Amino acid sequence: MTEKYFLGFREVPYEEFQEERAKADEKGYTVAAEREENGYPEYELQNGTVIRGDRQGGFNRMEDGKPKEKWNVGTINEYSQGEATGTGNVAFFMPAE
Repeated sequence: MTEKYFLGFREVPYEEFQEERAKADEKGYTVAAEREENGYPEYELQNGTVIRGDRQGGFNRMEDGKPKEKWNVGTINEYSQGEATGTGNVAFFMPAE
């Protein structure tokens, strides 16, 4: 089993992933809780920000139940013999640039 690191849809080296994770941790952008809301994946961050997936690979910050600006996700995905296993972990989020 091999792990690959992604910022949004872009694969990055472990070191870059860890640098972004450290920045996210400082701002409270790491995941504190995961849940499903009306069939959508939703994440509450350490600082109380709520992020919801759009079921198309995108994420938005939520405010008063409405999607606001886009955010990117930092994920660790598992691969076996070069193929994605479909499993992985959402580690943190960050505002999209």
